[in-house]
Amino acid sequence: MDNLAETELNGGIRSLARIIVRYGEAYWPLLERLEEELHIRKARAARLKQYADRPEFSRRFRSPLTD
Repeated sequence: MDNLAETELNGGIRSLARIIVRYGEAYWPLLERLEEELHIRKARAARLKQYADRPEFSRRFRSPLTD
């Protein structure tokens, strides 16, 4: 996951936390959705890294951009 997306999601979570404290729990579903999205993106990035860093996968891959 790129740092910008993570930074924006974390900022949204912090903002929603302040909104919930100030205006009540009606906004909990939004906070939970942002937390879930952050978790999903981090998990996907970790899975890609796990496979992309393995030599047996990177040897076989030839980017069409480098031809």
